Amino acid sequence: MGMLCIAGLGLACSSGSQAEVRPLVPAVAPGESPVYRPGSFVWFDLLVDDADAVRSFYGELFGWNLEATDGSGRYLSILHDGRVIGGVSVAEEADTADHRALWLSSVSVTDVDGITSAAVAAGGSVILEPGELPDRGRYSVIADPQGTALVLLRSSTGDGARRSPEARQPGEWLWIELWTSDLGAAREFYSELLDYGVEVRESRSAEEDASAASSDGDSGSAYLILSRDGEKKAGMMQLPFDEANPHWLPFVAVKDVHASVKIVEQLGGQVIVSPDAVGRHDAAIVVDPAGAVLGLQQWPRPSAPGGDR
Repeated sequence: MGMLCIAGLGLACSSGSQAEVRPLVPAVAPGESPVYRPGSFVWFDLLVDDADAVRSFYGELFGWNLEATDGSGRYLSILHDGRVIGGVSVAEEADTADHRALWLSSVSVTDVDGITSAAVAAGGSVILEPGELPDRGRYSVIADPQGTALVLLRSSTGDGARRSPEARQPGEWLWIELWTSDLGAAREFYSELLDYGVEVRESRSAEEDASAASSDGDSGSAYLILSRDGEKKAGMMQLPFDEANPHWLPFVAVKDVHASVKIVEQLGGQVIVSPDAVGRHDAAIVVDPAGAVLGLQQWPRPSAPGGDR
């Protein structure tokens, strides 16, 4: 992963020290009665050193607007149809030799401090110690034993009501998967840390749930569904690329994944898993112009292998 910089959140790189002045960051669920859904992934931040490098990319690909939260330019809200769904955190002094853009995911927890300590006891590490962000809540950034970064968050405004898969539109977050270098160890770590139940599927292509992308590009390795309180929260699989680092991979819904990957390439991004390599030809893995990886999932999904193509 290299040096993790969360400068846009008012945090220094790697050391865990906090900057004197923090930019404003949006609340997870402003104006709603607080509802908490522990184990749910409730926020996504893109960490970059130049927001302009990705502004038009995400605008044309998903219809997202990036708007500065204050005059610092260090944090921008991501708006979709007028609703804030994430953020862009801009590192002011990133060492380009040791820094790449990435999507950093936040999972809802009941006790940030306690679960941070539990992560260390289970073989993980702390990237940023527990702290407070105005309007956002209490958080920490941990790494699992394989080095995958994750934000633990207790939102001050709650997590927001769950949106059913049927209600989600193109441009919205749809699903998230952990691609890990040690599936067995990761399963043990997260099931204990976040109280997930684990369901084993034969492969990703066997996953028929309305929340998950389907791909058989992992050569038939097991695919795990992580659930809590009767709700599927995430997927987990063995990392299919030897040269890649373990990471949490968020998926965004798109109307037509084949059209979307063409847009990705036209706008300076890269396609690393094409729809043709996916079981239903309905998902893809792409890299934005800054180097951050994310998934695209056609939504609604085709009803049969290969869809209607």
